[in-house]
Amino acid sequence: MWGVLRELNTAGVFIQGIDLNTFDDWVQMVIRGERNIGLTQTFLPMWRVERVSLDESIDDIPSLAAQFFTRVGIPLNDYLGSQ
Repeated sequence: MWGVLRELNTAGVFIQGIDLNTFDDWVQMVIRGERNIGLTQTFLPMWRVERVSLDESIDDIPSLAAQFFTRVGIPLNDYLGSQ
């Protein structure tokens, strides 16, 4: 799962996101201006959470948010705010 962490508490995590395997397809739909799968609000109970990782660039490897910006031309948070 990849997305924006909306809330973290003792019950679990709330994420606005998509399955990581669909990221490239989703970005292509956004670029083409097509109706797309979008990021859905998902709750994961804490007993299912194995780890939470920050999406960050490492050396020459850009984060997924940076890839979105490079390919679409707008920051991810701006795109999500306009939906």
